[in-house]
Amino acid sequence: MLTNVREYSLFAPGCLVMCSKALYFLSPIDGNAGSENRVSYGTVGVIIQGPSDKHPAQYQVQFLNNVTTWVSNGEIEPYLE
Repeated sequence: MLTNVREYSLFAPGCLVMCSKALYFLSPIDGNAGSENRVSYGTVGVIIQGPSDKHPAQYQVQFLNNVTTWVSNGEIEPYLE
């Protein structure tokens, strides 16, 4: 039996991903002293942009805590829930 199946990437812009480990930053995320400087394991985000010439093998992701950063594909995994 034939079916219509479309193949797509789980790391394309607009796809949901989550942190596969905690991401730490040198300075506080929101710029305020005393606030956290990390994105916790399991935080969900959406891919804004895929790899580019300036950032090869990295994805720009906006996480739910309003942090937008470049991450490697080893730091995120598809959100499948």
